[in-house]
Amino acid sequence: MIRGGQITRNGAKCLLAVAGLALATQAQAQTARTLVGFICPNLNATAGRLEVRVSNVCLPAGSQIEAQDLSLEVDQQHALIKVTGGFEASPGSRVGNTYCPATQYISLDADGIEARRYTVLYEGEYLGVANFLRGEDPPECLDASNLLARRSGPSILRLSFADWDANPVAGWRDWRGTDPWTLLSPILSTHPESLEGGPRASVEMERLRWRGVSGMNRGGPPWFIGVWITRHGFADDSVSGDRYFAGIVPDEAGWRVERLWRQHMCARGDQAGQWTTTGCP
Repeated sequence: MIRGGQITRNGAKCLLAVAGLALATQAQAQTARTLVGFICPNLNATAGRLEVRVSNVCLPAGSQIEAQDLSLEVDQQHALIKVTGGFEASPGSRVGNTYCPATQYISLDADGIEARRYTVLYEGEYLGVANFLRGEDPPECLDASNLLARRSGPSILRLSFADWDANPVAGWRDWRGTDPWTLLSPILSTHPESLEGGPRASVEMERLRWRGVSGMNRGGPPWFIGVWITRHGFADDSVSGDRYFAGIVPDEAGWRVERLWRQHMCARGDQAGQWTTTGCP
C-alpha cells in the first residue's frame, strides 16, 4: 500500500495531488514493507526497558536481507506499542522455494517504560496485546505477516470488515466529488477541532479488488480505490482517534463512495489503545 503521509487541512490537497504518482510507484514502495514475520515484545520491568524483536519472513532461496528501516514508538498515555518499517531483501534464485534459516531478528529498544497492558500495532494495524502486569504470563510473539496480505501481490483486499461499523456517517452513500479530497471532505475537514490533544491524520490509498469478487458489486468495475483515513489526538477524554476505510469508484461526477467502514480508539478503560466499535467509558 502506498502511504500518502501526514496531512493537515492546509496540506491535504498537496497529499492527494501526488497520490497518482504514489500509485504508479506502488511496487517499488512495497519492497521494505512485506517481509516482517513476528514481533516479540519483552519488558524488563525493574529497569523499565522495553525490547521488541522483529523477524523477517522466510525468504526465497538465494535471497538475503539487505536493509531494514524498522522503528519503535511507545505511547504510554494511550498504552500503545507501535512498530513501523520492514526489511528489504535481494531477489531469490528460485520462485516458490523458501529458505527459513535466513531469518534475522532486529531488536528495537525503549527506556522508561511502565509495566502495564499495551496494544501492539504494526504499520497502524492492530496486532495483539502485550500484558506486562505482575502475575501475567509473558506476552507471546505476534504474527505480523498476515496483516500485510492486502499490501502485497496483485492488490487484492483480504481484510475482513466484520468488526467495523458499516454505516458510520449519515448520508455517506450520496457523497460525490471530482477528486478524493472533495469526496471525503466530510471526514477530512472535521479534524482537528482544536490544537488540543496533538491532532494528526494520515491518508493511504491503493488500487484494489476484492478477493474472489470481480468488483465491489458483482457486475461493477473490476477495481476500485481503497482510501484509509486514520485520525488521532482527538480533543475528547473518551475517544482518542478513529479510522475509516472508504471504497471509491468512478462516477459521472468524478467519484462516489461505494463502501464506508469506521472504527474508533478508546482513550481509557480496558479497551484503551484498541480499535473497536463498542462504546468508550
